[in-house]
Amino acid sequence: MKLTLRQVSRIYRRRHFEKSALDKVSLSIRSGERILISGPSGSGKTTLLNIMGLIDTDYSGLYSLDGQDARELSGRQRAACRNRIFGCIFQDYALLENESVFENVRIPLIYAGYSLRDQRRLVQAQLDRLELGAYLRQRPRDLSGGQRQRVAIARVLVHQPAVILADEPFSALDPALRRDVLSLLEQYLTPERCLIIATHQADSLPLSGYRRLTLTEGQLQA
Repeated sequence: MKLTLRQVSRIYRRRHFEKSALDKVSLSIRSGERILISGPSGSGKTTLLNIMGLIDTDYSGLYSLDGQDARELSGRQRAACRNRIFGCIFQDYALLENESVFENVRIPLIYAGYSLRDQRRLVQAQLDRLELGAYLRQRPRDLSGGQRQRVAIARVLVHQPAVILADEPFSALDPALRRDVLSLLEQYLTPERCLIIATHQADSLPLSGYRRLTLTEGQLQA
């Protein structure tokens, strides 16, 4: 898998307001890489991940997946790529608070067409790996911040995506839990998979082997 951005810009416009979130960003990422994108809040990190994850398509420039222009994909094709290729960890976890942990984690398996029997098997196995097997029927609203983050990670890893996009995955965690979550993500990596982390907490993490990039006011620097 190869992700390529060439001169990608993103401007948010309102009636009396205009803000440049990304300014001519160029970047190439291959399978097997570990990428760390650091920068303060408001620097464009979330916007960049949303474009890479095919969530945001309102940009200028070129973004391609293995040479395929992302904007040439239909809405259905983008949705299929999101489910098949990408696993997104969001800042706010994006969990369904009134549904069980099982219902939250199995979502990508539903879209991928797995049988209910296989969903149960795969979800239970993934939760066991993250030491959440006993919380299958609990609701996220009853869990701690660290447990909720691990549920969000389980939902990403359960369908084995090729690319993990992690947007501030450590923001609600204490230092010990940050290390645990980072270790969980790194254990998943293979030469066929890549991990892209966007965070403003890079200095507090034991990071090695990462290609480090910095976003400042929408501009990317190696």
